[in-house]
Amino acid sequence: ELLEELPGDEARAREHRAVITRELRAIAAADADGGAGFDESRLEEPDLSRFACEVAHALRLPGPEKQALLEASSAEERLERVAQTLSFYRALAARRGGGEPTLH
Repeated sequence: ELLEELPGDEARAREHRAVITRELRAIAAADADGGAGFDESRLEEPDLSRFACEVAHALRLPGPEKQALLEASSAEERLERVAQTLSFYRALAARRGGGEPTLH
């Protein structure tokens, strides 16, 4: 469901969007297939609420993690949760694969 953008949330939501975009590009670049299934044009959705909803629905996550994304109360909160989730999984993948060192 699309979430309301609360007053004052736009700047933080845009920061989260930038992190999400960066993380998705890094994940796609590290993918063994070269990110063949990654459609970057979907990241250009101008509406932050719709962007948050589409990214949250597109991620393949365990049920409880996906549910936590979908239960966010605002678009900014959903974007923050998505950004944190992507950062965590990218760091986990790098650690397992012997990639860049992480703090996670």
